[in-house]
Amino acid sequence: MAQLNELVCIDLSIAYVSDKFMICMERKNEKLHVLPSVLAVLGGFFILADGIYALYAAPYIYSSTSFSTYLISGLGTRLAPFSIVLGLMIIGSGLLIYNKNKVWSTMWSSTVLVFSIMSILSGGGFIIGLLLSFVGAILGIFYSSSRL
Repeated sequence: MAQLNELVCIDLSIAYVSDKFMICMERKNEKLHVLPSVLAVLGGFFILADGIYALYAAPYIYSSTSFSTYLISGLGTRLAPFSIVLGLMIIGSGLLIYNKNKVWSTMWSSTVLVFSIMSILSGGGFIIGLLLSFVGAILGIFYSSSRL
């Protein structure tokens, strides 16, 4: 019988520990947390989708004669490559959060945190991408510091 303070995982499962749900995977008696990586990658996909949307769809939606919508559509198309690069960087760094070495996991979580904050400039991935990658990065930092 496992105590409440211990995390017991079989393959890929959700375990109840200290009033929090964590997804973990057991590999060679080490518990690697998947949730921060999954959240960061999902956030990166939303930021990437926001950049692609801003590049192709925004000029047609906001095409108008008013000056304010011209500025919005022009700014969206200028920052779209920035958003696409940030989305790809967050996806790559999010995949690297899932690492056995807690120092590397903390470093990649910090990288995702910085990139997700930078994504505010380009729309934040419909805001949900910003939130998912931010929460994933914070969880990655705390999970890697609490890892055995």
